[in-house]
Amino acid sequence: MTCSGRWFTIPAMNVFLCILSVFFVTPLLRYLGFYMVNRRTGELRDIRDRLGPDFWPSLVWAYCTGVFSEILVVLAAPFAPLLKRDNVPGEGTPIIFVHGLYHNISAWLFFQIFLARAGHRNVYFYGYNSFTKPFAPAAEGLVEFLEQVLAENPVARPCLSGTAWEGW
Repeated sequence: MTCSGRWFTIPAMNVFLCILSVFFVTPLLRYLGFYMVNRRTGELRDIRDRLGPDFWPSLVWAYCTGVFSEILVVLAAPFAPLLKRDNVPGEGTPIIFVHGLYHNISAWLFFQIFLARAGHRNVYFYGYNSFTKPFAPAAEGLVEFLEQVLAENPVARPCLSGTAWEGW
């Protein structure tokens, strides 16, 4: 079986391996970046001291969960439009979800389903572009988003849930 175009013919297995390699290379680049940035800033020593002999196993575990989350994000991405909420605030405690770097709001799809089944309808999702935009505008946008949620729910104390770079 091959994938053919006007100017090329690529065996389907090569296409599959290229797609599969993205799932493994993206988290690898993420953790290499984590390692290099924290080494350059001197924070790597603090992280190693905190984790002790568990540093490398923790990093390997984080990489494995990164691969798994890349696959889940790709599988869940088509369902992201289901997370769009109408402009009518629900009742009860506002629950706010913020995805981690290099993800999108589809990371929270299953949480929305579980919370809806449990009767929570006052759920918000903050999404930002961490692939091509700097982080500072995303943080500023989060502040504006939180102010909007608080304005819609003046007497409620919100619950904020977020993900980070695999816990680092």
